[in-house]
Amino acid sequence: MIDLVRDRVLNAAADVLTVERAALEGLPGLDTLPTYSSFKVMEIVDRVERELDVELDPDDLVPANLLRLDALCRTFRRAQKREIAR
Repeated sequence: MIDLVRDRVLNAAADVLTVERAALEGLPGLDTLPTYSSFKVMEIVDRVERELDVELDPDDLVPANLLRLDALCRTFRRAQKREIAR
């Protein structure tokens, strides 16, 4: 079964940071990549928000949620749950 959130986050991150998806697996943090910038992380967030039709809360936009792929996926899953609950 495909994890839609993880798939979208990985695709966006790989595309925006110009790396292969496989290079992202097990990565300690997006900031370890030479192509990383805070602007690119926000581009990833914007892209995934549009693709999943959700919006992250301003409180979600902290480094602990944005630098690691697993944390970013969890953040988007929470946003989906909030959207469904509305």
